[in-house]
Amino acid sequence: MDDNLEPLTKIQERIIECRRAASEAQDTKLALFLYRLADEVEAEAREADLIGNKAATVTDAERFRQEAEECPALAASAKTVPDKAAWLRLGADWIKLAEKAEQRRRQWLGEE
Repeated sequence: MDDNLEPLTKIQERIIECRRAASEAQDTKLALFLYRLADEVEAEAREADLIGNKAATVTDAERFRQEAEECPALAASAKTVPDKAAWLRLGADWIKLAEKAEQRRRQWLGEE
């Protein structure tokens, strides 16, 4: 493997591991932490131009919106008020990420 590609692969593997662990976590706070950690690592890697390009793609924004769409159902199935609130906050955070991804894409394309 090319030495320059190895760090990229490791970053992408870590992001995938965080998201997998978050989806399997029984503790809502831990799941939220892991999802946010994965998103922050991915965002930092993109900003440093380590993965993808500096502009988020349309698929990033679409993926973020899809994640947001799942949160109300997860909130409805939450057993406690704090868990419900956490899922709703996470949904709002996904929307913010989608908006930022769309803005970065427009800037990169010179549309803004």
